[in-house]
Formats: sequence, C-alpha cells, structure tokens
Amino acid sequence: MIKMENEETIQQKTRFDIAAALREFGVARIIILAFLLLLFVLALAKGLGSTKAGVLETDFREEATSDLFGEQAVLCGGVTALIEAGFDTLIKAGYKAEIAYFEVLHELKLIVDLIQAGGMMHMWDSVSNTAEYGGLTRRDKVINAESRKAMKQILEDINSGKFAEEWTKEWTVDLKHMKALEKEESEKQIEQVGREIRKLFERS
Repeated sequence: MIKMENEETIQQKTRFDIAAALREFGVARIIILAFLLLLFVLALAKGLGSTKAGVLETDFREEATSDLFGEQAVLCGGVTALIEAGFDTLIKAGYKAEIAYFEVLHELKLIVDLIQAGGMMHMWDSVSNTAEYGGLTRRDKVINAESRKAMKQILEDINSGKFAEEWTKEWTVDLKHMKALEKEESEKQIEQVGREIRKLFERS
C-alpha cells in the first residue's frame, strides 16, 4: 500500500514537471519571438537611416495615444487656436490685419525653430530680454488652470475610446462636420490675409 502511494506520488510529480516545462517553453518561445521581432524592427529602422539620431523604446498604446494628444492639444489644435485668438485680439483692438498676421503667425516659425534646435532655454537666450521677461511673466495668463484641465479631458477622451468612437461616427456621415469646420477655417480673415502675404514671398 505504501509502495503504491509512492509510485502515484512520483507519477503526479512527473506530470507536474512536464506541464511546468511546457509552460516555461511557451514563455521562452514568446520571449524569443519578441526578441526576433525587435531585431527585425531595429534592422528595418537602420536600413531606412532612422537610427542615426537614435531609437526610442515605446509600445503601440503609448505611441498612438500620445500622438493623438499632441495633435489635438498642442501641435495642430492648440497652436492654431492660440494663433487665431491672438490675431482676433489685435484686429479687435484696431491693428492692421497684415501686422497682426506677421506678429502671431509668420514669426512663429522663428521661435519653433529655436526651441526645436536647442530647447526652451535656447529660445529664451536667443530672443530679447524684453521678449523673455514678457513671455515668462504672462504665459500663465494664456495657458492657465482651465487650459490644463481641458488638456486633461482631451487625454481622457482619447484613452477611454470616446474620441475614437466620435471619429468613427464622423466617417459614417462622410466627414460632414469636419468639412464644415474646414470651410469655416478657410473663410477666416487670417487665412485670407495670409494667402496674400505668402504671394509676396513667392515673388521674391
């Protein structure tokens, strides 16, 4: 009786060891495949010349959600809204449209190039002391707690899938809302003035 129990115990242990080995082999295969995929992506990036500056590690979720946030809150949505607000403020105060365009839109590239080349401090060091002091002491009046709260909500809508749902529905109506917004944007004074000013640069 004791001998039979020992044999049964050994058999159970053997089955357990085999199952554990299979599980470990499965995990190992996943790790190996992931490593091979990483090598393939790095090789592809090197072949395209993308590794000259460097490669940043990320995942699909992080890249997709941060990309959407950057577009909506800063790069496309935020910047254009800021430009238009500045332009409209000057126009309502009686400034010429051409002057307003140059001050809030045309010169923006100069500032962005400085930031891109050397960071925020490089830009502050490159502009006049008057521009630096005015910018540092007044920027929080423009981008304030309410602005940051709105940015947080934009990110939450992206992460929750709310924006994806809205964007999917927009396609079902042939981008009707977006086309209306495009038409509205193209008819704004800043766009009309900008088209004429850019023609002057094309001639030179």
